[in-house]
Amino acid sequence: MLNNENRNVLILVALISIIGILLLVAVTSRFGPGISHDSVAYIYASRSFLNGNGLKYFGYEAPYVQWPPLLPVVLAVFGGLGIDAFTASILINIISFSLTIFFTGAWLNRCIKFQPLVITGVLMVLLSIPLTYVSKYAWSEPLFILFTTLFLFISGLFIEEENKRNFFLSALFAALACLTRYIGIILIITGIIVVFIKRKGIRKKILDSVLFGFISSLPLSLWL
Repeated sequence: MLNNENRNVLILVALISIIGILLLVAVTSRFGPGISHDSVAYIYASRSFLNGNGLKYFGYEAPYVQWPPLLPVVLAVFGGLGIDAFTASILINIISFSLTIFFTGAWLNRCIKFQPLVITGVLMVLLSIPLTYVSKYAWSEPLFILFTTLFLFISGLFIEEENKRNFFLSALFAALACLTRYIGIILIITGIIVVFIKRKGIRKKILDSVLFGFISSLPLSLWL
């Protein structure tokens, strides 16, 4: 249960995350998202997928394998709803940026007792130049950062309370991070180590570590 002080901090964190939404809207409203070589690859693959031709890389008759498939698939889903890839990428980045701010604040609020320091940390995320920079481009980084933040937040809850929900949510967010960027495999390794350390008994440690690794790596394995 949250006490009044923690609840007030989370309300303030939520307000700061809303400011993050307004910030990105202001940054992208005039010219849309920034576009780079990677952006073209994501958007082309999403259109190819939406047209029933699978995920293809632009400029070559080759499959899209340089990155995992999640962002193009999500863009294709938006495309199926009648939302173009440029607008969809802005929406994805705005949601990712705002939720990253909020869950960073929620995470800090659980770890730090000095409330002004929590708010300072959240403001640092809001005003982070690298985070704002990647969030204005049609890139997979904002989505990956969100899944990484959620993984760290839920893993922290799992360390405090070893229940099934936290176990499976940690595996889910590690899997989603891997489907966004290949470097997400680090989260799988991290999760396995956390589970092995926290579980009691060598048999339980091994079985649950293997289970976590299997669940979190299965989507990426199927993709590969």
